[in-house]
Amino acid sequence: MKKVTLSVIISVVLVLCLGSLCVCASAAGVVTTNVGFFINGNRISLERDPVAINGRILAPARTVFANFGARVDWYPEKGYFNIVKGNTVISMTIGQNAAKVNNVSMQSEVPPILERGTVMVPVRFVAEILNIPVDWDSVNNAVLMGNRNEIASISRGEKKYIVVIDPGHGGWETGAAYGGIKEKDLNLDISLKLKALLQAEGITVHMTRSSDTRVGLSQRAELANRLNADMFISIHNNASTTPGVAGTMTLYYPYSTAYKNNLSSKTLASIVQNEVSRSLGSRNIGIIQRTDLTVLRVAKVPAVLVEVGYMSNSNELNKLKNDAYRQKAAETIKNAIIKALYK
Repeated sequence: MKKVTLSVIISVVLVLCLGSLCVCASAAGVVTTNVGFFINGNRISLERDPVAINGRILAPARTVFANFGARVDWYPEKGYFNIVKGNTVISMTIGQNAAKVNNVSMQSEVPPILERGTVMVPVRFVAEILNIPVDWDSVNNAVLMGNRNEIASISRGEKKYIVVIDPGHGGWETGAAYGGIKEKDLNLDISLKLKALLQAEGITVHMTRSSDTRVGLSQRAELANRLNADMFISIHNNASTTPGVAGTMTLYYPYSTAYKNNLSSKTLASIVQNEVSRSLGSRNIGIIQRTDLTVLRVAKVPAVLVEVGYMSNSNELNKLKNDAYRQKAAETIKNAIIKALYK
């Protein structure tokens, strides 16, 4: 009877402690935990189950922090290791609370341990030093790390959303062209990357085009209407006769009466504009009213057209030529869409 009572007490204390990213340890000091790990909104598999010591969660150093560009240098003969990310070096020894960060002494509340050959580190201690957001999701019993917009995706509920992505131009309509680079190709590449990112979030995505083909302007918007989509996002890049002009702008139809999920076209434009310009570090030109754009005027769902950058600006064109930059553009548009849908 006493054993049963003690088990119940321990279970209750475990639940109470989880809210602060901790689970309370047993008398032996180490408890294996049934905790999920989400990094940038995606669940990851760990080669060793997380454990808790004195209420602090420890997890495999290499598996967790490699996701943030860190490496782990392990010296088994001496029992110590370094976690290196950029100019930050965290040095710790198995079984010791003392740590050094760039040779400055610090103290962890719990020591790292070696679990069947795997270096297990106190997650919050290391994450905070490396400026990695870390939080606890009591609903899903999970550690959440990384981008906070993506973190929110794991607890959004079951509603399924439909997004229509419109890669601007296509076929003989090349759009702007500079230095041998055609706007239609940039638009399609960013859009395909965006599609993959949204699908990974469980969002249903339809494209107005998935190859180098011309699609009529009304036809693009009518696809969103026919699907009763939650939003329509048209991806473009800009051009100007003044080479010095640069930045991001988002266009919307000011007389749109479309309103879904507490979202209007103007609100969607503001969210997209602020997110994209901030994340890309581009000049925030703002949201622009356009009454002459068919794709926005015909759409009966919240609809915007985002001009990612200026191809006529040599600096922005060089960025747009870079695949990693286009991936970043897709990611930041995805973040804006997520924020708009789940705001």
